[in-house]
Amino acid sequence: LDVERQRETDPSTYRQYRTRCGAMERQFGERDVNTLRGSELIDWIRGLESAPVTKWGYLGCVERVLNYCISERVLKQSPITPADMKRMPAKKNSTAPDILPGAVGKRHFEAFPLEGKAMFCLLYFTGMRQETGRDLRWSNVDLANKLITIPAAADKKGKERFVEGMPERMWEILAKLPQPDPHEPVVISPRRYKTMLSHARADAGIDPWPKNALRRSFASHHLNFQNPEGAKDRLTQ
Repeated sequence: LDVERQRETDPSTYRQYRTRCGAMERQFGERDVNTLRGSELIDWIRGLESAPVTKWGYLGCVERVLNYCISERVLKQSPITPADMKRMPAKKNSTAPDILPGAVGKRHFEAFPLEGKAMFCLLYFTGMRQETGRDLRWSNVDLANKLITIPAAADKKGKERFVEGMPERMWEILAKLPQPDPHEPVVISPRRYKTMLSHARADAGIDPWPKNALRRSFASHHLNFQNPEGAKDRLTQ
């Protein structure tokens, strides 16, 4: 806790660490850290009368304590193994898909009104954030050179960047859509797009779903697009 204070951890996070460290001390305070087993740490966290997301918060605090012990050479390695981690409860119960398979993505696209198809296409194929897509104008989408320019004002880090190397299918879809004035925004009304997104999800039978489903889908589909034979270590990639 002294180290966290020196790091100028924000007060709210520090209070959480203090509470959770106190609970950990009450449970294991008489034990040498080298005698702790990952399984009993997970058992303790699982047995807390807290919501799953709070239990993950406790795990994060425990891992921070263990990492501190490792940095101080009190502990050689964390006793919590990947097998232990698999025993943690799901953060929330949801039947929503993390990744939209191609057929489901197509069904969702078809459920969109014409005015929202371009935005959906860009999000699904490029993985850009909705906030970024909402700030794009048609002049930023170069169909001829298959290049998208993200202006600095639309970028999270405030830097102009470019999106290229996307699948040919994305450009085929965009080319078939009506081409408005270059100065027009890709999404005329962000609020209207949000409404269309919700309705299309329901019409496609994939409602509810995680907020970042399109970005998650992009990451998996794009990895497969770049490396169709698969990767030995897909998680690392």
